[in-house]
Amino acid sequence: MNIQKTENFNEILSQIKISKQKAYAQVNATLVELYWSIGKYISNEVKQKRWGRNSVQNIKGFSDRNIWSMKQFYEAYSKNKKLPSLVAVLSWTHSTKQWS
Repeated sequence: MNIQKTENFNEILSQIKISKQKAYAQVNATLVELYWSIGKYISNEVKQKRWGRNSVQNIKGFSDRNIWSMKQFYEAYSKNKKLPSLVAVLSWTHSTKQWS
């Protein structure tokens, strides 16, 4: 393979890598929005109906620990006026490390 072909192929690989990173970021942002929404719901139910930790058990696809972490996530950031910009840059993993 000559040098020109190698350079062209590297450019293609670079474009693929950049597109994958953009896709991961979009998926992450969507998941953070979902977790925010679930956390808000759980937080409100805890306050209004006096739900406890046992109330969030047996939700298909999520452990009670995951659901409770979503509640903590919402409560930790809900008072922050800069939330929209935070959601764009914070990953779920980054946020949950604070509570471990």
